[in-house]
Amino acid sequence: MAGYVATKYLDIEAMPGANSYPGTVDLNDPNSHLNVREEPSTSASIIGKLNDGDKVTVYFDRKVPKGWSKISF
Repeated sequence: MAGYVATKYLDIEAMPGANSYPGTVDLNDPNSHLNVREEPSTSASIIGKLNDGDKVTVYFDRKVPKGWSKISF
């Protein structure tokens, strides 16, 4: 499933020239969760929740607003 999350909560292993990267959810509070949104906005519908340490795929997309990342989970 694809969605959008705030980039600041991801530890991304960038690879030059790649269109997607492995990423790990990195939360300050391991008991909290990261909302996955339908669109890159805090007012968009929540379509999933991720926990600290969850693995995701992060996609390079220039159309996504700064501070947001398109992911699959």
